[in-house]
Amino acid sequence: MPPGLGNVSYHPLKQLEWQGPSHVIWVNPSGIFRIDISNGTMAQLKESCDNAAYTVPVITEDGQPWMFLGRIDRNYPQTPGVVKSITSFIAFNTNTGEEWVIDIEP
Repeated sequence: MPPGLGNVSYHPLKQLEWQGPSHVIWVNPSGIFRIDISNGTMAQLKESCDNAAYTVPVITEDGQPWMFLGRIDRNYPQTPGVVKSITSFIAFNTNTGEEWVIDIEP
């Protein structure tokens, strides 16, 4: 396990994007991660939990720290075996961790 990430569990890489010339961003069930490929420094930008997960990151090519991705929020009502999911379109700042839900409803 890379140093500095504690007990983060790792999963196969499936969803990743380049950010600038030396960073790669990816998401997995544990959260959002970035690695600097020039020196191997890795950081977890956002942690997922049982109720929220991130999917399909897209990085802007203009050098801005914003990326766009999906967030799935799960609600576990009192009915056994029932899970309600809401998918949102998110703008996420990779420098600050700021997150905005983008309203795409007509």
